[in-house]
Amino acid sequence: PQMANDFYSEQNANNSVFSARAAASAVMGTACGKLLNGPVGDLFGARRISCIYGVLLAISLLVLSFCRSALAAIWACFFVEFFQSVQWPCIVIILAAHYRTGNPEPGMYEGGIYVTSLASRFGALLAIPISTYLLRTMHWRKVAHMGALFALVGTGIMFLFISDSPGKTHDPQNPIKPSFIANAPARIHSSWLRRAMWIYSVVKSVFTTNVFPAIRSVLKSG
Repeated sequence: PQMANDFYSEQNANNSVFSARAAASAVMGTACGKLLNGPVGDLFGARRISCIYGVLLAISLLVLSFCRSALAAIWACFFVEFFQSVQWPCIVIILAAHYRTGNPEPGMYEGGIYVTSLASRFGALLAIPISTYLLRTMHWRKVAHMGALFALVGTGIMFLFISDSPGKTHDPQNPIKPSFIANAPARIHSSWLRRAMWIYSVVKSVFTTNVFPAIRSVLKSG
């Protein structure tokens, strides 16, 4: 509502329309992120993607804070949710690499999932009263600035203290095509038709190898 009041007067009918569209855009961003970002993490490495998306999340929040039109704010809401949705899949991949390979102690992976899930839920619940208080005492644009700052802090922690797997800073788990990164420079500098065919083959591989099997597994599980 505060964002809507910034773009429209409280009596304007577009006020409620903006709120509905912004909420729908955020939900759509989360849905698109959950569908696409898991395979992206498999391709390029969970830590690498988590850090890149963390920076993009901070940029999206800054863009949101400087938006002067309702349409721009709606798109910014979409990208904020899209970029934050990758963090949980990346964390699960990193946990699996650390605690399900080699000879880990029994229950380490399950314990990591439990603690991470508990921290995520606790953080989400704690954010509700804190953000409500901040929005009552500060302008929403300043709150967006604070969100961008915390996103950068989290990205810094991931970059400095977390590795993809034990002893390896960048080690993509379950790569769809191991030669993908090695062949990327030659493909990028080829003709537009070859680039288009290469991009199509990568997208097709992502869906056939990761997305569709996951959907079938979920449907079969009831």
